[in-house]
Amino acid sequence: VTVSVLYWKIAMPLTLLGFPHVLNQRVLKSKIAAALAGVALDVQSAEQAQASPLYKQNCQPLGAAPVLQTEEGYVFESAAILRHIARLGKASGLYGSTDFEASQVDAWLDYVTSEIDPENIPFLLASFGFVEMTYDEGVTKGKNALAAFAGASKWLETRTFLVGERITVADVAVFVAFDGFLRHAQNASEGPKLKHLMRHYLTVLHHPKVQEAIKAMGGDGLVPPKKAPAKRPAKPTPAPPAAPTAAPE
Repeated sequence: VTVSVLYWKIAMPLTLLGFPHVLNQRVLKSKIAAALAGVALDVQSAEQAQASPLYKQNCQPLGAAPVLQTEEGYVFESAAILRHIARLGKASGLYGSTDFEASQVDAWLDYVTSEIDPENIPFLLASFGFVEMTYDEGVTKGKNALAAFAGASKWLETRTFLVGERITVADVAVFVAFDGFLRHAQNASEGPKLKHLMRHYLTVLHHPKVQEAIKAMGGDGLVPPKKAPAKRPAKPTPAPPAAPTAAPE
């Protein structure tokens, strides 16, 4: 399917323009949400569309991705895309079953965007070679991300899901973020110690529709292997002092 950004209104099914890789958290959570909502979602590379001068005008003001292409136009920002997909699948309850639950879902999507992603996403970018991260930067980012995940784990101490009695896009967003932490974070070995969040992670992971989406993106649908704690780089051994030279006669 050739994606066009020449017209605002188009007649085609939902298409997500992004970097189609199972480890791309922003794409994966949209694919999972669509599977849970029973909504067909085609994932394509955004590269061709981004080359058009009309992309910033119609799709995303800064030319970034992912962007959701619909029959009515474009939706950008991954949290907004999740909300849109959840609204399309009303019967699935992905946006909660009441207005109050919908507001709680919004709160958790904002929590992921503001508290988790800024600390967590850099590990993903570093693993793909898009950015460089020093050991000390990794320590700080990992500590902050773990604190944000610990807050979610505490919330889940008396709950199966983050909102209500069934899975919502709030669970999808936290699940995908935590999966990225377990795979890429410098202190990933600390993640499984958050037992309530780990239980939630496994509950979402083993949902048949979640497995379907992960495998459709090329993943194996398995828990990430345990990652050894990162070690501080050894300090270089100072060179021995040069032997004294003989004094001139």
